Amino acid sequence: MCSPFRKKDGSERFVMLRITCEDEVQVGLVEDVTAVTLERRRIEHERDYDVLTDLYNRRAFDARAKKLFRMPEKLGHAALLMMDMDNLKQINDTFGHDWGDRYINLAGQCFAQTLPQNTIALVCREMNSLCCSMATTDGTKSVRC
Repeated sequence: MCSPFRKKDGSERFVMLRITCEDEVQVGLVEDVTAVTLERRRIEHERDYDVLTDLYNRRAFDARAKKLFRMPEKLGHAALLMMDMDNLKQINDTFGHDWGDRYINLAGQCFAQTLPQNTIALVCREMNSLCCSMATTDGTKSVRC
């Protein structure tokens, strides 16, 4: 069992408690697993999120959406939004792909900041557009585009 806790300085630590029983004697061992847990979280984030927009990638969104669609009462509202990145090719060709990547990053940030709480969103970058899908997990909120 891995449990998080916060130290007084605000840093988060993770510990694992293992209990073994032998001949009516219980022995407990508390192990600091912070480094392993943070590394696992970092790897999972790289696996599940788009590097430029920090929104779910297709694989992670599909897994989360399938889980939600199995429980339609928790789904709430859903929407599909297709955004064209005006002049992305021209930005890439004129200023380089670093500036084009920054353009995509800022568009993803703007998009993510306007989403209602409890919303999952996907970004699919293809050519000069972003395809964003979203679903809310709170039936009382609507998705505004």
